[in-house]
Amino acid sequence: MLPRVFIKLERAAGIAILAAALVAVPSVVAPIAAPAAAAATPATLTISITSSVDGSPVTSGFVYAGAAGGGMSISTFIDAGHATLSLPDLGSYVVDINAIGSLAPQEILVNVTSPTQSVAVVLYPGASISGSSDAPSSPNWTPSAIVYWKAPSGWRYAGGAPVGPDGGFTIGSLPAGEYRLEVSGSFPSHYWGGSTRWADAPTFVLAASEYRTGLSVPFFDAGQSVTAKLTELPAAGAGEYQFSAIRVDGDPDRDAAYASASVTTGTESVLLSAKLATGDYTVSYLKGSSRAALSQPVYWTGDGMPTTTDKAKAKVFTAGKTLSAAVFGPNKAPVPPAIPTDRISGDDRYSTAVALSKAGYSGTAKTVYLATGANYPDALSAAPAAVKEGGPLLLTPPDAIPSVVSTEIKRLKPSKIVVVGGTSAISAAAFDQLKPLAGSVIRVAGDDRFVTSRAIVQQAFGSAPTAYVATALNYPDALSASAAAAANGQPVLLVNGTTTTVDTATAGLIASLKTKTFLIAGGVNAVSAGIEASLKKSGTVTRLAGSDRFTTSQLINKAAFPNAQKAFFATGFQFPDALAGAALAGVKGAPLYVVQPDCVAGVVVDDLITAKATSITLIGGTNALSPKVAALTRC
Repeated sequence: MLPRVFIKLERAAGIAILAAALVAVPSVVAPIAAPAAAAATPATLTISITSSVDGSPVTSGFVYAGAAGGGMSISTFIDAGHATLSLPDLGSYVVDINAIGSLAPQEILVNVTSPTQSVAVVLYPGASISGSSDAPSSPNWTPSAIVYWKAPSGWRYAGGAPVGPDGGFTIGSLPAGEYRLEVSGSFPSHYWGGSTRWADAPTFVLAASEYRTGLSVPFFDAGQSVTAKLTELPAAGAGEYQFSAIRVDGDPDRDAAYASASVTTGTESVLLSAKLATGDYTVSYLKGSSRAALSQPVYWTGDGMPTTTDKAKAKVFTAGKTLSAAVFGPNKAPVPPAIPTDRISGDDRYSTAVALSKAGYSGTAKTVYLATGANYPDALSAAPAAVKEGGPLLLTPPDAIPSVVSTEIKRLKPSKIVVVGGTSAISAAAFDQLKPLAGSVIRVAGDDRFVTSRAIVQQAFGSAPTAYVATALNYPDALSASAAAAANGQPVLLVNGTTTTVDTATAGLIASLKTKTFLIAGGVNAVSAGIEASLKKSGTVTRLAGSDRFTTSQLINKAAFPNAQKAFFATGFQFPDALAGAALAGVKGAPLYVVQPDCVAGVVVDDLITAKATSITLIGGTNALSPKVAALTRC
């Protein structure tokens, strides 16, 4: 079976990330009236399905279809060699046919041009592959082999299987066609053909019913053993730890080793690998067994020497021709100087946004931006726009404006209210509640989050020599960029970070803004290398990317605020506090860091100490950020 969503597995900090195209709820730009939509023409598509083996009808299975541009999914069963789909309108459809049995699934593209249309499909026996890989496993990760098929609609997941203890794997029921083979797990992905990058991975072709053997995906050269040894219990205490050795004088993706171990006494020895090539490596450990729990890496600085969380201070470890061990010395856990902290919070996300507005605008404000507090996509570009137009960013439920929000708008006495997003984000009834509160109430919206983002930027920025670029498919990187952008009068351009190039509409916006300097928020799994290459055709590009959302936030803020005296913290696991907080941080000219609920990344603490920061404001209650964050407890 081929899943009805186009996916690609990518790698971020050693964890498999599933990137899927998101379909935004359409919204309408007001007050400009949209032209009336053409009436739909329902259609019936009948598919006859036979086997290539003997020409007989396929008796069981199922079929589903979706519009070629994404969106709806319609399904039905195969009955006596036929399947009938009731389609809502004429147009192009991607149709998947899945038989029960040994026949491989198939995808076809159908252009439905009449209310009644038929098409014939022949299914062939499935192809299979088998191979091997020396990808490492651990108690928390089992490596997997995954194949991607170049279907008529584009590359898509076709199947997968775990890599067994003997290194073998087998994947079956594959359609004929072109494939890429990936092996992934607790390490950067490797592809058949020797590549560690999707774009460079070679392909192979399978014929119908072919059984291809001997597909090898090697990870390590025959090489050396490396062991990590502890001399005392790490500062983070007993628990599950991840250890790593990553090569610095070669390919860090190909030459790396990872292992997990339970640490109880602090005198454990952990075998990282017996297969590393001779070379120079950084060796580190961190606490946690899942992405959400991972702490700040602690680096080896020399046998018996104090450890460090500063990668720049890590010592290069040379894996020699005999058994080698990196001995971690005493824990270096400096107590940070006390930095006064305060907290801004409310009973819920809406009252918290109101409290942030009062902290930024004690008097009136020319403009108020209003976004839904139920979801993040429409509003990720709103904070810089709100600051540019001289006002706060408030939040509301979709259906009605809470009294606490309307009271705050009355206090601010704005001449203009900008409603961000369509009627699914903020309803027409809620929009009408705003009309008595300002001389001008406008809605800025588009058909999806990307169009809405561009409309917001066009609304507030006539030109922008510098702009941040972030993915709209997730919020942490964009939220960190929003405060930096707002403080410097710059927009945040949202893109579909999984695409291979800048889309035409965004390129047009860049041209109209006369943008020549681009700051990408996040790594290539957030904003692709292809988008970065496209931007370089228009100007200079700097990518600000850490190993996770917290270190990415630190790098964004370090670049924008090298000597910040004041800072804001918001949780990196929820969006509302940081969404409204970015507007306050922007108007105060201060960084907003996304942090974990119970600790702060060591590099953030180091930056604040170096800058001699004098105050930190926590956004949200103690459920969002615990007192440990106020105490600058390192992760």
